Amino acid sequence: PNGNCVQINNTKKAFKFLNKAESFSNDFIARFPAPIRLKLEEAIHKPLNDIRDKISQADSRLDKFLNPNTIPKKFELSIYIDGIKLILKYGFTNFKQWFAQGQYTRPSSLQYGGDKLQKGPKLLIDWLRNNLKETQMIFGIDLHTGLGKSGYDTILISDQIGEADYELLQNLYGSHIAPLDPNKGVGYHVTGDIHSGISAEFPSIKWLTITQEFGTYGPVTVFKNLRAENRWTQNNKLNDPLDIMKHWSRNNLLRTFNPDSRKWHESLIVRGKIVFNRAVEYLISID
Repeated sequence: PNGNCVQINNTKKAFKFLNKAESFSNDFIARFPAPIRLKLEEAIHKPLNDIRDKISQADSRLDKFLNPNTIPKKFELSIYIDGIKLILKYGFTNFKQWFAQGQYTRPSSLQYGGDKLQKGPKLLIDWLRNNLKETQMIFGIDLHTGLGKSGYDTILISDQIGEADYELLQNLYGSHIAPLDPNKGVGYHVTGDIHSGISAEFPSIKWLTITQEFGTYGPVTVFKNLRAENRWTQNNKLNDPLDIMKHWSRNNLLRTFNPDSRKWHESLIVRGKIVFNRAVEYLISID
């Protein structure tokens, strides 16, 4: 309308092209040191994410499915029917990548990333600035839950990692290792995550970072509960924060990422200790 127009006739092919472009750019970015990598990620990946966002908004079915502007119901058959139709149209990998990263810049969307550094990360970075002045190397472990088979932990690593570091982590954690690539496992491409942000803040330190991701429920359940809680947060008309907090969608989301299962908690503790101890043993071995 204003002289700027992009016509997309095949959304699925467009998503596929974007994923390939991102993979190619990751290979290129991986050649540079951490501070430069972060700047390149912002310069290259942000436009790709913006394009994903524009495509999704252009296809109203996809946007309405992910971010409906109504109050959630405990059971809705339509989420399964519409979800199957969209996955058949776009493919599961494209759908997962857009859901995870393509909505990052929109405040009302499921995966909004914010427009400034939040209180928690700021406190962490301030603490690190005061305590890492003489540190030469850090092995960072970021603990997550949600993706993958219940109780099984996947060690997610950046798809920009160097070959030597990849082999090292493979030796430490074996078959649990998986790249942040939607085509190769439970993960998805990530731009500007906490690892790259913190390592860029402290470029004099040698960083080796992983994300230990413990599966909880299947992807349909995780997505359904994320979607319901976001619908409630964005569309409820209540004024009392306590009444908003008591909604069933909030409790469901809590249990989605922290299941009420002793067996699951035991798996997390056992495997968490193993991963942590192997990291410590490695650091001791090179000291």
